[in-house]
Formats: sequence, structure tokens, C-alpha cells
Amino acid sequence: GIQVTLDPSPMADAVRPTFAPIVRPAVSAGFRITGERVTVTPSRPGRRIDATRLARRIANHQGRADVRLPVAAIPPKRTTAEARKLRITTLVSEFTTPYACCHPRVTNIKRAAEILDGTIIESGARFPLNVALGERTIARGFVAAPQINAGQLEDAVGGGVSQMATTVFNASFFAGLDLVQHTPHEFWITRYPPGREATVSWGGPELVVGNDWPAAILMKVSAGESGVTVKMYSTKLGRLVATTTDPSDPTAGTAFKVVYTRKVWRGSTLRRDERWTWNYKAPPTGE
Repeated sequence: GIQVTLDPSPMADAVRPTFAPIVRPAVSAGFRITGERVTVTPSRPGRRIDATRLARRIANHQGRADVRLPVAAIPPKRTTAEARKLRITTLVSEFTTPYACCHPRVTNIKRAAEILDGTIIESGARFPLNVALGERTIARGFVAAPQINAGQLEDAVGGGVSQMATTVFNASFFAGLDLVQHTPHEFWITRYPPGREATVSWGGPELVVGNDWPAAILMKVSAGESGVTVKMYSTKLGRLVATTTDPSDPTAGTAFKVVYTRKVWRGSTLRRDERWTWNYKAPPTGE
């Protein structure tokens, strides 16, 4: 005998305009920020025409009866319940670093902010910044700008993104996150806290922070005309961070050794007691 099958795609295309009002995309649960507080915006399942089942029904009926349109549900990527389980409720840290407007490096920082804004670091997860940003290329919206290489400034696509690394590092520092890997610059850049800063480059060095708290982190990143800000939202959980830096006010343009510390508490329990040192070289003449 003859078996008839129909191509599902044109069948669905033919009926889609008529049934457009019932087709809708899925909406994942999100987060609404009001001041320092965060609320969950609910998810909603989507609906789509099940083209494969539609073609099968039409082929089976062969025009002898009406065919009921099969509709399939589209689950959201994150449900309301899943969003609430992340325990993202309030601001736990923020940090801002300044820059002068409109330089090419600012273009790169703003592009990085677009990529990172809304990132969620789940409880128990690690966040590698290079992986999150991806390779900095012209095609991805980055431009050539100065970066430090072997103690000298040279133009490279994505130059300036290390300012994003420093801002993320400090927001993570004051959120009490695990500072798995970070590397300060070769020489001190005065817009950053001495020692308490980080550089990244595609292929290394890398900035990695870990969230070992029992609540996720929502990262909101904004880059304006005068600086970039990273805010981290989670649950307080008794977080308390104290830090020291020696020297706290070094002389710009010189080589020096810096010692910086951090203590992290959860309530009355001391979770971390850390100490780092870094030896800065003198910057190139004229820098």
C-alpha cells in the first residue's frame, strides 16, 4: 500500500497566522530590584503548535473530518520556584571604579558590562571572568585600547577590561566570596586600591571567584560616563568583611610592596582570615 506523510514545517506555517493568539514564548522567572531589595518576577510557560503531531493527524484523517490543533507547552528555563530557591533577596556588596569618559577602553568596559549584567553565581559554583566574557574580538563589539604587557602599555582588542576584573574582584571581596585566583597588575594604577585589584587577559591571567555560601549571587553591572559599578545581591546570612592595607596611601609612580588582608565572618563565626602580598614595579616613564 501507499503510506502518506506530510512535511510538518509548511503545515505549521500555514495555520500559524490563524492561531497566532494562542502561541506565545515561555517567560523565565526573573528578579526585580527596588533599592537594595530583590523580588522574584514569576515565570510563565509558553505554547507552540506541535507541527509533527499536526501533520500526522492531517495525514491520518485525509480530509474526512476536522482536525484538532495540537498545542505543546514550552517550559521556562527558570521557574518561579527555582528562582526563589536561589535565595536572592538583598544587596550584599557593591564596588565602583572610576574612569574618564569616552576613551576606547571605556567602550570595552561598557561591552563587558553588557555581557556580565544579570549573571548568577549559584551556591557552590565558581565564576571565571575570562570564560564569562569570552574572547575579546572586534566581531563581538570590542575595540583596540591600551593594556599592560611585560611592563609596557600596548594597544590590544579588549584593552581596559581589567578594570572590570578589578571591580568584580572588589565586589566579590566584600561579598565574602572565595577568591580562588587573582593577579594584581605589574605596576600600581591609582584608580584601584593598592593590592586589592586584578588583571585579566584572554589565555591568562584569570580571575576566579567561588560562591561557597548557601545562597546564589545575582550580579548587576552598570557602566556609565564616569565609572563602572558591580552590585551583588544574595542573602545576608550574617556576612561581615573587614580588611586592612599597608601601605594604604602609597606614592604613585614608585615600586613598593603592599600587604592586604581580609577577615570574613558569618555571624560570630570567622570563616576566613587571609593575607596577601604583592610587589609592584615602577611604571614606565611617563605613564
